[in-house]
Amino acid sequence: MTVGGQRQPDVAGVYNNAIVHNVVTNNGLQGEGAGVLFANATAGTASYNNLVAGNFIAGNGLSGVTMHAYTLASASTKNLNGTRSSGTRSARTTSTATRSTAPSRT
Repeated sequence: MTVGGQRQPDVAGVYNNAIVHNVVTNNGLQGEGAGVLFANATAGTASYNNLVAGNFIAGNGLSGVTMHAYTLASASTKNLNGTRSSGTRSARTTSTATRSTAPSRT
């Protein structure tokens, strides 16, 4: 993104993706891992307008759907806007999870 908030998809980013109808289990049990992760690694990068729908996510080291942006300098920009989750079931998620409990709907 520019300092004025304009998106620059040709620079860097993850955008307009659909993560649909997957089974995502047991990621990051030996460290850190999310079921589905949207992250901004450096200043000016973006992860926006993504969709997570109809998935089953359970037993991961971090939350089922994780959005993360690193702390950046005050003049830096980042964009995590517009990502949605619909009809995705997630169950117990802990760093020591070995099996999931009953799922919940988000």
